[in-house]
Amino acid sequence: MKEWNLGALTLFITGFAAVLAILYLLGFWIPLGLNPFDYIGIADVVVRAAFALLPIAAMAAFWFAVAQLIVSPVLPPGAGANTKTGRYLRQNWKPIAAAWLMGGFTAFLYVPDPHRWTILVIGFVPFGIGLSNLSSLQELVPHDSLRQTLLVTLVMLPPLAYSTGRIESSGISRDMARPIIDASRLPSGINADAKNPAIYVGRLGDHVVLLESLTGSLILRRQKEGEDLVLRTR
Repeated sequence: MKEWNLGALTLFITGFAAVLAILYLLGFWIPLGLNPFDYIGIADVVVRAAFALLPIAAMAAFWFAVAQLIVSPVLPPGAGANTKTGRYLRQNWKPIAAAWLMGGFTAFLYVPDPHRWTILVIGFVPFGIGLSNLSSLQELVPHDSLRQTLLVTLVMLPPLAYSTGRIESSGISRDMARPIIDASRLPSGINADAKNPAIYVGRLGDHVVLLESLTGSLILRRQKEGEDLVLRTR
Protein backbone atom coordinates (compact mmCIF):
# COMPACT_ATOMS: atom_id res chain seq x y z
CA MET A 1 0.00 0.00 0.00
CA LYS A 2 1.34 3.43 -0.96
CA GLU A 3 1.69 6.06 1.74
CA TRP A 4 -0.64 9.03 1.43
CA ASN A 5 1.08 12.31 0.57
CA LEU A 6 -0.60 14.78 2.92
CA GLY A 7 0.38 17.81 0.85
CA ALA A 8 -0.93 16.29 -2.38
CA LEU A 9 -4.12 15.14 -0.64
CA THR A 10 -4.74 18.64 0.75
CA LEU A 11 -4.16 20.14 -2.70
CA PHE A 12 -6.56 17.66 -4.27
CA ILE A 13 -9.32 18.31 -1.72
CA THR A 14 -8.94 22.08 -2.10
CA GLY A 15 -8.95 21.90 -5.89
CA PHE A 16 -11.89 19.49 -5.95
CA ALA A 17 -13.92 21.73 -3.64
CA ALA A 18 -13.17 24.70 -5.93
CA VAL A 19 -14.32 22.71 -8.99
CA LEU A 20 -17.59 21.79 -7.24
CA ALA A 21 -18.15 25.42 -6.28
CA ILE A 22 -17.50 26.61 -9.85
CA LEU A 23 -19.91 24.02 -11.29
CA TYR A 24 -22.61 24.96 -8.79
CA LEU A 25 -22.27 28.69 -9.52
CA LEU A 26 -22.34 28.09 -13.28
CA GLY A 27 -25.41 25.87 -12.91
CA PHE A 28 -27.18 28.53 -10.85
CA TRP A 29 -26.29 31.74 -12.69
CA ILE A 30 -25.87 30.79 -16.37
CA PRO A 31 -29.61 29.92 -16.84
CA LEU A 32 -30.34 33.41 -15.49
CA GLY A 33 -28.16 34.93 -18.20
CA LEU A 34 -25.32 35.93 -15.88
CA ASN A 35 -21.71 34.80 -15.90
CA PRO A 36 -20.74 34.89 -12.21
CA PHE A 37 -17.06 35.29 -13.05
CA ASP A 38 -17.74 38.68 -14.60
CA TYR A 39 -18.38 39.88 -11.04
CA ILE A 40 -16.39 37.64 -8.69
CA GLY A 41 -12.88 36.20 -8.69
CA ILE A 42 -11.73 32.65 -8.11
CA ALA A 43 -10.88 33.53 -4.51
CA ASP A 44 -14.58 34.26 -3.85
CA VAL A 45 -15.86 31.06 -5.47
CA VAL A 46 -15.85 28.69 -2.50
CA VAL A 47 -17.15 31.40 -0.14
CA ARG A 48 -20.13 32.17 -2.42
CA ALA A 49 -21.01 28.51 -2.94
CA ALA A 50 -20.10 27.09 0.48
CA PHE A 51 -23.60 27.19 1.98
CA ALA A 52 -25.17 25.60 -1.11
CA LEU A 53 -22.52 22.86 -1.17
CA LEU A 54 -23.26 21.73 2.38
CA PRO A 55 -26.36 19.66 1.38
CA ILE A 56 -24.34 18.11 -1.45
CA ALA A 57 -21.59 17.13 1.00
CA ALA A 58 -24.24 15.72 3.36
CA MET A 59 -25.79 13.63 0.56
CA ALA A 60 -22.36 12.32 -0.42
CA ALA A 61 -21.58 11.41 3.18
CA PHE A 62 -24.94 9.64 3.52
CA TRP A 63 -24.41 7.66 0.30
CA PHE A 64 -20.88 6.72 1.38
CA ALA A 65 -22.09 5.56 4.80
CA VAL A 66 -24.93 3.49 3.32
CA ALA A 67 -22.59 1.88 0.77
CA GLN A 68 -20.01 0.99 3.38
CA LEU A 69 -22.20 0.04 6.32
CA ILE A 70 -25.11 -1.67 4.55
CA VAL A 71 -24.16 -2.65 0.99
CA SER A 72 -20.48 -3.52 1.40
CA PRO A 73 -20.89 -6.15 4.18
CA VAL A 74 -23.37 -8.06 1.99
CA LEU A 75 -20.98 -8.29 -0.95
CA PRO A 76 -18.41 -11.10 -1.17
CA PRO A 77 -14.66 -10.28 -1.21
CA GLY A 78 -13.65 -8.14 -4.18
CA ALA A 79 -16.79 -5.96 -3.99
CA GLY A 80 -18.69 -8.56 -6.01
CA ALA A 81 -16.25 -8.58 -8.92
CA ASN A 82 -15.80 -12.37 -8.74
CA THR A 83 -19.47 -13.27 -8.54
CA LYS A 84 -21.31 -14.61 -11.58
CA THR A 85 -22.86 -11.21 -12.19
CA GLY A 86 -19.55 -9.45 -11.69
CA ARG A 87 -17.74 -11.71 -14.18
CA TYR A 88 -20.52 -11.21 -16.74
CA LEU A 89 -20.33 -7.45 -16.42
CA ARG A 90 -16.54 -7.47 -16.83
CA GLN A 91 -16.69 -9.72 -19.88
CA ASN A 92 -19.42 -7.67 -21.59
CA TRP A 93 -18.55 -4.20 -20.40
CA LYS A 94 -18.34 -2.67 -23.90
CA PRO A 95 -21.93 -3.38 -25.05
CA ILE A 96 -23.21 -2.64 -21.55
CA ALA A 97 -21.38 0.71 -21.54
CA ALA A 98 -22.76 1.53 -25.00
CA ALA A 99 -26.31 0.69 -23.91
CA TRP A 100 -25.84 2.72 -20.72
CA LEU A 101 -24.65 5.77 -22.67
CA MET A 102 -27.43 5.48 -25.27
CA GLY A 103 -30.09 5.09 -22.58
CA GLY A 104 -28.69 8.02 -20.61
CA PHE A 105 -28.51 10.24 -23.71
CA THR A 106 -32.10 9.39 -24.68
CA ALA A 107 -33.35 10.11 -21.17
CA PHE A 108 -31.38 13.37 -21.14
CA LEU A 109 -33.16 14.50 -24.32
CA TYR A 110 -36.68 13.72 -23.10
CA VAL A 111 -36.56 14.64 -19.41
CA PRO A 112 -37.50 18.34 -19.04
CA ASP A 113 -34.97 20.90 -17.90
CA PRO A 114 -33.61 21.30 -15.22
CA HIS A 115 -34.14 17.76 -13.90
CA ARG A 116 -32.47 16.25 -16.96
CA TRP A 117 -29.13 17.26 -15.45
CA THR A 118 -29.59 14.84 -12.55
CA ILE A 119 -29.34 12.03 -15.10
CA LEU A 120 -25.66 12.88 -15.39
CA VAL A 121 -25.21 11.98 -11.73
CA ILE A 122 -26.32 8.40 -12.40
CA GLY A 123 -24.57 8.36 -15.76
CA PHE A 124 -21.18 8.96 -14.17
CA VAL A 125 -21.39 5.93 -11.86
CA PRO A 126 -19.72 3.48 -14.30
CA PHE A 127 -16.74 5.83 -14.61
CA GLY A 128 -16.12 5.52 -10.88
CA ILE A 129 -16.36 1.75 -11.07
CA GLY A 130 -13.95 1.71 -14.01
CA LEU A 131 -11.43 3.95 -12.24
CA SER A 132 -11.43 1.58 -9.26
CA ASN A 133 -9.69 -1.03 -11.45
CA LEU A 134 -6.63 1.16 -12.11
CA SER A 135 -3.56 -0.44 -10.55
CA SER A 136 -2.26 2.88 -9.19
CA LEU A 137 -5.51 3.45 -7.30
CA GLN A 138 -5.56 -0.17 -6.14
CA GLU A 139 -2.17 0.39 -4.53
CA LEU A 140 -3.34 3.64 -2.97
CA VAL A 141 -6.59 2.16 -1.58
CA PRO A 142 -6.25 -1.65 -1.44
CA HIS A 143 -9.70 -2.30 0.02
CA ASP A 144 -11.90 -3.04 -3.02
CA SER A 145 -15.26 -1.94 -1.65
CA LEU A 146 -13.88 1.21 -0.01
CA ARG A 147 -12.00 2.20 -3.17
CA GLN A 148 -15.03 1.67 -5.41
CA THR A 149 -17.40 3.56 -3.12
CA LEU A 150 -14.94 6.44 -2.76
CA LEU A 151 -14.41 6.80 -6.52
CA VAL A 152 -18.10 6.47 -7.40
CA THR A 153 -18.85 9.19 -4.84
CA LEU A 154 -16.15 11.47 -6.26
CA VAL A 155 -17.31 11.16 -9.90
CA MET A 156 -20.95 11.75 -8.91
CA LEU A 157 -20.23 15.00 -7.07
CA PRO A 158 -19.39 17.29 -10.06
CA PRO A 159 -22.61 16.62 -12.00
CA LEU A 160 -24.53 16.73 -8.72
CA ALA A 161 -23.13 20.18 -7.94
CA TYR A 162 -24.05 21.49 -11.40
CA SER A 163 -27.53 19.95 -11.41
CA THR A 164 -28.21 21.32 -7.92
CA GLY A 165 -27.42 24.81 -9.17
CA ARG A 166 -29.72 24.36 -12.20
CA ILE A 167 -32.62 23.09 -10.11
CA GLU A 168 -32.30 25.85 -7.51
CA SER A 169 -32.08 28.49 -10.23
CA SER A 170 -35.28 27.29 -11.90
CA GLY A 171 -37.26 27.39 -8.66
CA ILE A 172 -36.40 30.88 -7.41
CA SER A 173 -39.88 32.34 -7.84
CA ARG A 174 -41.49 29.33 -6.10
CA ASP A 175 -38.98 29.09 -3.26
CA MET A 176 -40.92 30.34 -0.23
CA ALA A 177 -37.81 30.12 1.93
CA ARG A 178 -35.96 32.68 -0.20
CA PRO A 179 -35.94 36.17 1.36
CA ILE A 180 -37.67 39.14 -0.27
CA ILE A 181 -37.08 42.87 -0.15
CA ASP A 182 -39.15 44.68 2.46
CA ALA A 183 -41.89 46.45 0.45
CA SER A 184 -41.68 49.50 2.72
CA ARG A 185 -37.94 49.88 2.08
CA LEU A 186 -37.71 49.26 -1.66
CA PRO A 187 -34.72 50.74 -3.50
CA SER A 188 -35.58 53.16 -6.28
CA GLY A 189 -36.33 51.64 -9.68
CA ILE A 190 -37.66 48.32 -8.33
CA ASN A 191 -41.22 47.39 -9.33
CA ALA A 192 -42.75 45.46 -6.44
CA ASP A 193 -45.52 45.54 -3.88
CA ALA A 194 -46.75 43.42 -0.98
CA LYS A 195 -48.42 40.88 -3.28
CA ASN A 196 -45.65 40.79 -5.89
CA PRO A 197 -42.40 41.13 -3.97
CA ALA A 198 -38.88 41.60 -5.25
CA ILE A 199 -37.09 38.32 -4.51
CA TYR A 200 -33.50 38.28 -3.34
CA VAL A 201 -31.62 35.96 -5.73
CA GLY A 202 -28.07 36.39 -4.53
CA ARG A 203 -24.95 38.51 -4.46
CA LEU A 204 -22.15 38.73 -7.02
CA GLY A 205 -19.27 40.83 -5.77
CA ASP A 206 -20.65 44.30 -5.02
CA HIS A 207 -23.82 43.59 -7.04
CA VAL A 208 -27.15 42.40 -5.66
CA VAL A 209 -29.39 40.32 -7.92
CA LEU A 210 -33.17 40.65 -7.50
CA LEU A 211 -36.12 39.08 -9.30
CA GLU A 212 -39.23 41.22 -9.80
CA SER A 213 -42.27 38.98 -9.31
CA LEU A 214 -44.45 41.62 -10.95
CA THR A 215 -42.55 41.74 -14.26
CA GLY A 216 -40.40 38.59 -14.15
CA SER A 217 -37.36 40.78 -14.76
CA LEU A 218 -33.97 40.06 -13.25
CA ILE A 219 -32.37 43.16 -11.73
CA LEU A 220 -28.61 43.42 -11.32
CA ARG A 221 -27.98 46.33 -8.99
CA ARG A 222 -24.68 47.66 -7.68
CA GLN A 223 -25.02 48.29 -3.97
CA LYS A 224 -23.69 51.66 -2.94
CA GLU A 225 -21.35 52.01 0.01
CA GLY A 226 -23.32 52.43 3.22
CA GLU A 227 -26.59 51.45 1.54
CA ASP A 228 -28.68 48.86 3.37
CA LEU A 229 -30.87 46.28 1.69
CA VAL A 230 -33.67 45.25 4.04
CA LEU A 231 -34.62 41.59 3.63
CA ARG A 232 -37.41 39.64 5.28
CA THR A 233 -39.07 36.26 5.01
CA ARG A 234 -42.30 35.81 3.06
